[in-house]
Amino acid sequence: MTFSTPTTPNARPSLKSLGIRRKTGKGIYKSNPRPNQSVAIKRCWADPAFRAKRTEAQKQHFLDRAANPDKYSRVGIPNGMRRAEAEAMWACADVLADEAMRQMQEQGILPTTPDGAITDEALANAAIREALKMALGPSILSDKLAAASLVLTYTKAKPPTVADTRALVDKHGHDDQTGLLLALIEANRAGDGDAAET
Repeated sequence: MTFSTPTTPNARPSLKSLGIRRKTGKGIYKSNPRPNQSVAIKRCWADPAFRAKRTEAQKQHFLDRAANPDKYSRVGIPNGMRRAEAEAMWACADVLADEAMRQMQEQGILPTTPDGAITDEALANAAIREALKMALGPSILSDKLAAASLVLTYTKAKPPTVADTRALVDKHGHDDQTGLLLALIEANRAGDGDAAET
């Protein structure tokens, strides 16, 4: 197959000059949008110098990927954000999570554990800290909500259910608001005592 030289210096050869018939019909642009590009790539790979150069570059790329996997990973970097921006936001979330943990430990919501101790409380605190970091960091909304739900599940008392409230209303009546509030507080304390026993 012989190729005719284009008349202008930067012009690509036409399909007709290369002896290639253009496909017609529905879906042509999905399967082969630029047939000239395919021909040019095949011509490049037929050249032994180009093939050796690309093979060596590909080997170096694979070696670099094996040596520096974090450089090629986008874990923790949301779409549309650059690595430096995401790392700065994760550092800020890290500081905020530490502060939130300190405040919750001061208020007695979470147990205080010595640094470096491997106990159940320390592991639970580490899990809550990571959940706080996920909720405050640059992640997608579903991950943020799941992390916030996890933190609230293990740090806040759950409100009474509808069935519990109806049972209390049936027992005390609608008019006895003081009795109803006292019963709710008592039920909440009993729920906290049950949680502490388990």
